[in-house]
Amino acid sequence: MKMNIEIDETQIKKIRTFQKDIGSIEDIIDLALTEYLKSLHRDNLIQLRGKVEWEGNLDDMRTQDITEF
Repeated sequence: MKMNIEIDETQIKKIRTFQKDIGSIEDIIDLALTEYLKSLHRDNLIQLRGKVEWEGNLDDMRTQDITEF
């Protein structure tokens, strides 16, 4: 998607001090969006804590032979 937006150049410079090989501003935005999505996913997983009930026998699972697919 093409879009014209104003980006704080100071923020871009700060990012480049931490990761010098990052490339273009588009690369920085793509990375930021990817990391933000990962953060949202982690937050959603954290919200599930205590709400999901696991069924099974852990001892049996530990002793099962692993078959290759």
